[in-house]
Amino acid sequence: MALSEEQIKQAMDNFADFQNKKEYLRSQKKTLIDSVIPIEVQEKLNDIEEEFAGKEEIIDLEEKNARKVLDMMIEQYVQSQVLTDKPIKLKSEMATVSMTKGDITWDAKSLDAFVIAGHPELLSFRTEEKPKIRVVRNKI
Repeated sequence: MALSEEQIKQAMDNFADFQNKKEYLRSQKKTLIDSVIPIEVQEKLNDIEEEFAGKEEIIDLEEKNARKVLDMMIEQYVQSQVLTDKPIKLKSEMATVSMTKGDITWDAKSLDAFVIAGHPELLSFRTEEKPKIRVVRNKI
């Protein structure tokens, strides 16, 4: 049984509901915790929150800028290595960047026409791969 696009969208929406449920639970938990913390302790906690306010955002901004620089460095490195025709594999704690030699492609329509025009022997060289599917999850 083939699934419809609407069924897939519904399943994706259902999956996204998990994030909403987790956020709701966090909110409920915070409300309950806040209700049992004495005012003096809550004031101290607020002072600590205030002390650290903005520091994470600064690090996020620095990280974003560092990522831009790193992306440019990786792009320059890969471009310089493409000419050497060697496979590339850079691996770190953050990510893995790999590049292999590009696939050789042929104009399938023209070759199919050539087969139809009287060269069926070419069909022995033809294979058709299964479709490749790539799922990229959106940050919610």
